[in-house]
Amino acid sequence: METDIEIERGLRRAAKSDPRAAEVLLRWLARPRDSDASTDNMDGLSLDELERIHQGLQRLCSMDPRDQARVLEGLLDHAS
Repeated sequence: METDIEIERGLRRAAKSDPRAAEVLLRWLARPRDSDASTDNMDGLSLDELERIHQGLQRLCSMDPRDQARVLEGLLDHAS
């Protein structure tokens, strides 16, 4: 997955020779940014909560990729 910096860098490169890429770059730069995206709010979690997250991530990482996809799709569906 590309970071915002990598995406912007690629758009800037493409915008030099492609007017459509320049338009996409302008829209990218003007997009609303989630100010909370840079903070993970992990500081407020207890040791038990952190351990549960760690265990869950280990379990998720050990799953077959198809099972991982189903779990993540379910989480995303539930979140929206």
